[in-house]
Amino acid sequence: MLRLILLTAIFLSLAIYEIRCQENGNFSTIYRTCKKNGWNYPLPECIKHCDERILHTSKSTVVQCRRGYKSVDCNNIVPGTIAKVSCAHGYKMADTISDSGLYEMTCTSEGRWDKNKINCQPVCGRQMSLSIPSASNAPWHVGVKTDVNQTCGGTIVSPKSVITAKNCVQDEDGIPLDANKVSVAITGNLNNGTIHILTVNVSEIIVEGDIDVALLKLSEILTLSMNTKPICFTNAEAITKSDRAFLHSWTENENKCGDIFNKIELQVLPNAECSANLDQTHICVRPKYQLNGNATLCERDIGGGIIVEYNGVNYIIGILNHKHSRVIVCTNEPVVGIVFNQIPHALRRSIQDDKESQYIYI
Repeated sequence: MLRLILLTAIFLSLAIYEIRCQENGNFSTIYRTCKKNGWNYPLPECIKHCDERILHTSKSTVVQCRRGYKSVDCNNIVPGTIAKVSCAHGYKMADTISDSGLYEMTCTSEGRWDKNKINCQPVCGRQMSLSIPSASNAPWHVGVKTDVNQTCGGTIVSPKSVITAKNCVQDEDGIPLDANKVSVAITGNLNNGTIHILTVNVSEIIVEGDIDVALLKLSEILTLSMNTKPICFTNAEAITKSDRAFLHSWTENENKCGDIFNKIELQVLPNAECSANLDQTHICVRPKYQLNGNATLCERDIGGGIIVEYNGVNYIIGILNHKHSRVIVCTNEPVVGIVFNQIPHALRRSIQDDKESQYIYI
């Protein structure tokens, strides 16, 4: 709402007017003087503006503005301005948007947008088809680090959340760590030709019951890129019941951490191959290949996502949670994971609630 306010001060034969335009509780002020022969400058007009903040609060969208055929800055938006909303890199329009190639909002004469601004949805489970192994082959894979020098794997399940094994965020006595003692290492974009690692703090650790899985809420929304994307998840049995899977892990070379991920092919086995006592919340896997007799699955792989590729899209079906003994840190034997679709309801609900908030126009 805009209001024009005139405040008058009389000085001898002059009248000085303080003219204020009010919008959203803020004032802009201009002074005009009434002389014997008229105003010293023309009187200004208060023009209603559309709220520009609605265009700049989302990481999922980019906006271009125009008036007529001329491009204009998306600030101080006057009536008649058209804002074209498109998706940022790593995002897509929702299927409910009928014309995803042209979503435009118009600032009306009342200083209000003619429609709500949309947010875009993350593109999940897609990877670059590169002949040379690189981080973009597994843009969902991250490292989970704690102040007790433990390094685990983790999987991006939304731009706000990473899932890992609960034992990765506990001390040696099984006591949960404070969130401020846990961070996530994420592969960033190329910087002068070199991939760099971003460290993102954890604001909250969500666990429930005795199941060995934890959801890490990040202190900031991730910027999606070719090296940073969430994984997909599904209930489709053609995917969740697959007998073949794989897992990515950090390289042992700390100097190249995040530059190249190891890819481990896995066989999905009957649970009895791991233990006769396993229930439906568990998944049993074993490395498919044993190169030169070397053990393949190592301690740094705990918490990593067990992934299935289907029609070019990657889905998480489990979280590796087997903790090796102090003596044997790597193995080729069958190991246990948690079935992703069996994680506690509180964790699934938290992931689903990670959608960007709609900006409330007042």
